[in-house]
Amino acid sequence: MMSFIRIPVVISFVVGSLFCQAQLDKINGGLPIVGAITEEGKRCADAVVTVYEGNTVVNTFTTPKNGRFQMLLHLNKFYTLEVSKPGYVAKRISINTNLGQRKAELPVYECDLDIIPETLFGDLDIGKLDFPMAIVTYNPKSKSFSHNETYTSAMRQTYENLLGEAFTQNETAMSK
Repeated sequence: MMSFIRIPVVISFVVGSLFCQAQLDKINGGLPIVGAITEEGKRCADAVVTVYEGNTVVNTFTTPKNGRFQMLLHLNKFYTLEVSKPGYVAKRISINTNLGQRKAELPVYECDLDIIPETLFGDLDIGKLDFPMAIVTYNPKSKSFSHNETYTSAMRQTYENLLGEAFTQNETAMSK
């Protein structure tokens, strides 16, 4: 007799949990993202933005003339945004939209990325730039999504070091 009681209780728990998550998604609505893609500081038309959930492509679009874009990411998922354009070094951002069971009014996350021509790096190995430039997570203290400062600073430094090496190589080549 006890096992017959357990089944409805388990089913009620599972259905209740799904209902609660659906309500949180309804309240939170997802993470709104707006941004702009630039190429060497100028608005970038025709950059391709690819959105991955895990390793699966869930959306791809091309930026208009002004380079602006907007999207809404579902909560409690792991995403990677990749910006690419032929002849330019692709940039990636990793976004964890996990809020747990928190209810929060989510401000818009602003995401501006500048892409640089591959030719600026000459024959340098730029494999280090395959990693995301930023890792974005929810910060319960500020009640917003933000990038990990330490990681982003390290990646920015890697990028700047490679550019410095490339400029040094170019100056050396030009002086010969």
